[in-house]
Amino acid sequence: MPRYYFDVQDGNTWHVDEVGEVLDGPEAAFSEAMGLLSELAHQGPPDARERALTSIVRDADGNRLYKATLSLSGMRLP
Repeated sequence: MPRYYFDVQDGNTWHVDEVGEVLDGPEAAFSEAMGLLSELAHQGPPDARERALTSIVRDADGNRLYKATLSLSGMRLP
């Protein structure tokens, strides 16, 4: 089974996945990328007004296969 890597951008910070994860194929990797963004959104600082998260899926050769982006914004109401 192939190994996929999930690099994540959180604002101006990039986290490069050096370990990766063995999955059944590209569709499983794409689904994993979306789930990863959802998990990260829940861990976000509660006082942030806006947050953009991006995950890039790479294969074992370093080829970029998929990009998922999640944008969050919030505003206190009077």
